[in-house]
Amino acid sequence: FQTTDELNELVFQCIQKIKRDNDLIRPVVAALCKEFLAMYFVTSDNDKIYFRKLLLTEVKKEYVSSINFDSNEWTKEKADRIMILISTLFNEKIIDDKIMLSIISDLKKNIVYEPEKTQEYYEHVEKTVQLLSCLVSSIAINPESKQIFEGLDVFLNKQMEIYEEVKCIQKKTRLICKN
Repeated sequence: FQTTDELNELVFQCIQKIKRDNDLIRPVVAALCKEFLAMYFVTSDNDKIYFRKLLLTEVKKEYVSSINFDSNEWTKEKADRIMILISTLFNEKIIDDKIMLSIISDLKKNIVYEPEKTQEYYEHVEKTVQLLSCLVSSIAINPESKQIFEGLDVFLNKQMEIYEEVKCIQKKTRLICKN
């Protein structure tokens, strides 16, 4: 690559392709990304800027935007596509277990029942449950992913029992978790 802009453009195109294309194309693009992980651009200071670092930095920005429910830019469709992006990269082992555990932990923190919060807070809980559901349903089930999900079903069941009692989130959201 001649410039960092060219490498940034490649990262951008890969992310957009995974977010926008169908289930058959996504794994192909992710496999291509995996091949690009070691590519880099050498700056004028002889620093190496790796495709992997740029990709993961952009995915992190995407993730943060997906849980920023108060943003005017937030939509369920955009957030779901970001969860699919994350799961696709995880399935291809570009996002490692440590990062995925961090994401799941972060989402779980947003689901934990907190008494006497605003309705807006509980709406954020609903959105988080839906995002977690989208993320989990997009991950290929294998022994490694099963370890990442260990205890998640118990956690969700416990939280949904609490929400069932206090009835501060919609029934359909509680049912998503039970399934």
